[in-house]
Amino acid sequence: MQELLSDCRTEPATYLLIRRWEELGDSVEEVNSHLEELESLGINIITTESEANRKDILQLLREIQYYQRSRRIRQGHARNRLQAKPPPGKVPYGYKRGKNSYAIDRAAASAVKDFFEQFLLYGSLRGAVRYLEKRYGKKISVSTGRRWLTNPVYRGIRLSEMRLSRIPM
Repeated sequence: MQELLSDCRTEPATYLLIRRWEELGDSVEEVNSHLEELESLGINIITTESEANRKDILQLLREIQYYQRSRRIRQGHARNRLQAKPPPGKVPYGYKRGKNSYAIDRAAASAVKDFFEQFLLYGSLRGAVRYLEKRYGKKISVSTGRRWLTNPVYRGIRLSEMRLSRIPM
């Protein structure tokens, strides 16, 4: 942004084309100061994705704050993926959350193991779900069983390997 402003001071431009207003800074104050500075240089700003104009400043500020918060959250999730930390949200059944990874929950792990063994033995998802309910009293839906079969955590892939192979979570 500083480079853009210095270029605009040396070689005046008529228009600046940006996607959204929040690209002008990381905070509302930064966006406002850069916007004022660009307007003082006589530069008209055109946005391609944001419909709000300068008159809708209150709506614009809310929109900027929303996108900046969303971007910070995405950056945090990306940082956690790079450090091979588990994703946010509920821990898969049969695991508990450790400091930086999942730990096996000994009480529930046997039920998950038997579910997979039943599925591999007979090839029936519904049969494995019924077996789990009959043997352990753990009632799950068929769609939950399908998610267990496709979840990388249950497939034995560690989080560090998921980062390298880019398996979607």
